[in-house]
Amino acid sequence: RPRDNIGYLKDWHLVNFLSQRNESLPSWPLYTTPSFFQRDLLNDFLWRYSDGGDYKFVYWGPSGSATTLHSDVLHSYSWSYNVVGMKKWIFHIPELQRDNDDDDGRGEHYNSKQFEVIQNTGQTIFVPATWKHEVFNLLETISINHNWITAANVDLSWQCLLTEISSIETELQSWGHIPDLDFAARENMLRGCIGLDVTSFFFMVLVELIRLLSSLYGVDCDESVGEELDSSEDRLLDLTSAIFRLRNMLCIIMENSMEIIDVGDCDVHLEKRLSSVLESQELANEALSCATNVVKMTDRFEP
Repeated sequence: RPRDNIGYLKDWHLVNFLSQRNESLPSWPLYTTPSFFQRDLLNDFLWRYSDGGDYKFVYWGPSGSATTLHSDVLHSYSWSYNVVGMKKWIFHIPELQRDNDDDDGRGEHYNSKQFEVIQNTGQTIFVPATWKHEVFNLLETISINHNWITAANVDLSWQCLLTEISSIETELQSWGHIPDLDFAARENMLRGCIGLDVTSFFFMVLVELIRLLSSLYGVDCDESVGEELDSSEDRLLDLTSAIFRLRNMLCIIMENSMEIIDVGDCDVHLEKRLSSVLESQELANEALSCATNVVKMTDRFEP
């Protein structure tokens, strides 16, 4: 168990911090993302189109520091590389675990199948989306951690947004003084809660889908971002599968419904969110028109 009142540096955006320093930086990168984890819609989109946000972190903690039971933000995948030190990971199998409201995530009725992994210096751990886990530093440890989204788990991330939207609406009703049409405030609250709003999610999916279609049809397109594509014989299947999943995701977003999870009949109001964030109804209409045309282009896609 973690010791009380022990210091632990978590969620340090070191890459972002260094990129914003005034002095010149070395030409070589701080580190290179392992090839297994380079299909990253989330961080590449934020790097290109946000004001410096990312989900790339450094953790530095002494022996005895820990992260208690949790699942990762946005129902994302995550990976963790030990630069130095040793960690013990405890994974809880999602189908059998029980949620509870205890502060440390473990109550007397906690009962789930679990397994442990020891991670040494130079080793990398992959954390599947929605898997709850605990992490204990057995030695002083420095690690690099990324959360990321691909076409394979983008639907889980959307579900996470919808759940948070429902929670925000419930909270707003209890306050009673936020106007029903103030979607700028709703998007701000959503970003504050999980770091992403509906507008950003919509454009993340749309931009990546356009890039993949450009690649499929041989249009010169920057392949240094997003779903990295290899030159193997499986490339075409990989590409069309990603297009199919992202196309379906875009359709779900544009259907403007939250019925895919048990939150009742609650409209996402995509157009209103877009116009509030873009501060232009005209731009919102253009974005929706572009998305509609992209969906039409992919009507016949199957995995």
